[in-house]
Amino acid sequence: ARPSMARFIAHRGEYRAEVAAAAQLLLGRATLGISDKRVSRGQLRLSASPNCSQLTAANVGVNSIGIRRAASADIAPLRKGASTSLTAADLPATVYLSQRAEDKEWLYPLQLDAAPEQSIAAGAAAGSEEAAAEAAEAAA
Repeated sequence: ARPSMARFIAHRGEYRAEVAAAAQLLLGRATLGISDKRVSRGQLRLSASPNCSQLTAANVGVNSIGIRRAASADIAPLRKGASTSLTAADLPATVYLSQRAEDKEWLYPLQLDAAPEQSIAAGAAAGSEEAAAEAAEAAA
C-alpha cells in the first residue's frame, strides 16, 4: 500500500515550505515574517511520519496556538509543550500562531495541506479539487 501523501505543505502569504517524509520543520516569527513578540522565534514544529501518513504539530513556543481541522469549525487551543497529530482527514488545517488577549481572537493563520504527488490525478484522487488545481498551476 502506497502512503496517501508524498509530503506536506505549510504556507502563509508568500511563505511556502514542504515537510517531506520523516522530516521536521521549525516555524516562528522570523521564518514567517511576523513582528508580534507573542509569536516565538521557534513557535511551531511540524514533523512528518516516515510514510507521510500523519503530520505532528508541536507547540514549542511560549504562548498557546490554535488548530482548526478540516471538518471542524472549532479552533482547538494547543498549549506550550503540547502536540497533536493530523491525518489526511484533518487536512487542510489551519494553525493560528497567536491569540489576542483582549478579545481572544486567533491571529496569524498558517495553512497546512497535503502536497499532491506530481500528477493532477493524485490531487483529484485525494478528493481535493484545490490540490488538483494547485498541481495544474505548478505544472503550467
